[in-house]
Amino acid sequence: MEPGVPTIEKRVDTFRQLAEVLEPQGVVWRFDPMILTDNIGISELLHKVRFLAEKLHGYTDTLVFSFADIAGYRKVGRNLNAHGIRYEEWTDYKMREFASRLSKLNKECGWNLRLYTCAERIDLSEFGI
Repeated sequence: MEPGVPTIEKRVDTFRQLAEVLEPQGVVWRFDPMILTDNIGISELLHKVRFLAEKLHGYTDTLVFSFADIAGYRKVGRNLNAHGIRYEEWTDYKMREFASRLSKLNKECGWNLRLYTCAERIDLSEFGI
C-alpha cells in the first residue's frame, strides 16, 4: 500500500544484517500500522505476520505493532479513499481477537517474541502483550 519502499526481501535482508551487528536484542521488529481493508482482514494480517516472523526468527526477540486509527488521521483516510481502498476502523473486539490469535501463534510457532503495542487505547495484557 505504500509506494517507494524496498521489496520485502530487501527489508528482511537489511533487518538480518542489522541483527548480526547489533545482536537480536538490539533490533526491534515494528509491524505497523495494522490496517483492515476490504481485502485485508485479521486472518490476512496474521498470515503476513507469520510470513515475516518465520524470516526474522532468531534475528529479534521483540515485535511492536499498532492498529491503524484512520479516523485520527484524516489525510490518510482521504488518501485511501482517493485510491479506492475501503478501510475499516479497529473495534476493541477486533483488537482483542487479533491479539489473542497473535499470542497463540507466537507460542505455537515457537517464536517466543516479546509482544508490545504502541500507543493503543486498549489493554491487551491478558494476551501477554
